Amino acid sequence: MARHARAPHSVLSTEGDGDRLLGAYVLAFMIALVGVPAAVVLGISWVDTATPAHGERVAPSWVQSESVRATTSDGTPVQARVAIDAGNADTRSALEQERPQVSLMLQNSVASHSHQAVMGASGIRRLARDMRDRLNDFLASRQVEPVRDVIVQDLLVQRL
Repeated sequence: MARHARAPHSVLSTEGDGDRLLGAYVLAFMIALVGVPAAVVLGISWVDTATPAHGERVAPSWVQSESVRATTSDGTPVQARVAIDAGNADTRSALEQERPQVSLMLQNSVASHSHQAVMGASGIRRLARDMRDRLNDFLASRQVEPVRDVIVQDLLVQRL
């Protein structure tokens, strides 16, 4: 009579490992299937790794200008409201302490453009860039950090 030879230990070991590996794959799939959507729904912060940490975000520090009344280079009266993103406390303080000077720079910026040049979205962006550049030159002369942005909120052009 023939006797069955017992399988070597290494063969028995790999059969058990395959069953355990399949179980691990099923468990990982179930965790991914249920866990990831649950984490997103619950708003877990570690899921969103693309955004910078809270300490790295700098909120805007807006300084509202007084109403700027100026005349464009072609003689058209203009009235504007401008918001300035100071960026930090030193810049904000410098802008607030020098309000008359800041207002004069904003008026000079308007006066350097014709009313046609400040019309439309691209004209307003051009005017805002010019205002930002003038303010940053002024702040650099006082060794203060530059403003981050200038937004022309309202622009009223009076036609004669």
